[in-house]
Amino acid sequence: MCSELRFHGETTDLGVTDFVKYAYQRNVRQLTMEWLTRRCRDLPRCIFSSPALKHLTLNGSFKTSCIPNSVWNFPALETLSLTKIRFGNGLDLSLDLFNQCVNLKDIILHDCSMYGVDTFSICAPHLVNLTIIETAVFPEVFKVVAPQLETLTADGFSSDCQFLKLSTVESFNSLKKVNLSLLNKKYEKGSHVSLLLDLFKIVSSVKFLILDVNIIESLSFRPDQLHEPCPFNDLKCLEINTSMLKEKDCIPTIPVQVRNYLLGNSPNATFYHGFTS
Repeated sequence: MCSELRFHGETTDLGVTDFVKYAYQRNVRQLTMEWLTRRCRDLPRCIFSSPALKHLTLNGSFKTSCIPNSVWNFPALETLSLTKIRFGNGLDLSLDLFNQCVNLKDIILHDCSMYGVDTFSICAPHLVNLTIIETAVFPEVFKVVAPQLETLTADGFSSDCQFLKLSTVESFNSLKKVNLSLLNKKYEKGSHVSLLLDLFKIVSSVKFLILDVNIIESLSFRPDQLHEPCPFNDLKCLEINTSMLKEKDCIPTIPVQVRNYLLGNSPNATFYHGFTS
């Protein structure tokens, strides 16, 4: 039995297929694959089926490597990290790739593209940590069914200025920490606040909430939309992340209305921020 194998090279079907067969025949537990190519390639289906694999990392380049649309068969998989990977191949469809990965605990989707995907489902009964960052193109909806989810880290905007639309069929009752940011500077301030408030409702059970300074500025830009009750039921800590500010930047002021909206149901919550009062 082999514990870990790494592949770094071109995505020629023969080379990848031979490497994967070698790895899976030896019941490899951890597989990392990295490649550099500007040519669009569909990754071989054989990559996505192994009874023994526990940790899978796929690092593409230029988002030219496309995942097959068939369901993955990884009954033992616990951690999944995907960087610069394309899903859906531009087709108008919904994807539910992970429903047979029943032991998944950690998922990282970094700089991936879901162009043309209607609903991207993540149904994982044991998922604890979910990270969705620097996304190139969002699906119309991210459907997350993860009753044990504890940590969510997400950028609210994709590179093409879509806003993250998250849905679930049940509450995230185990949610402890949420870290949200708006890193794309191309968006028009205030245009997305209603979608941001919808996202707050989805994660309303969180205990430790981190929001970046761009979110606070966006809420401050449209205080007229903060008339609804605070969605957060029992915050223990609210932190404003100002790390993206440069030394020469002025430290902004957090309006009372924004603060009251976020902490309305949690008067005893700890509040960390770099804002002026």
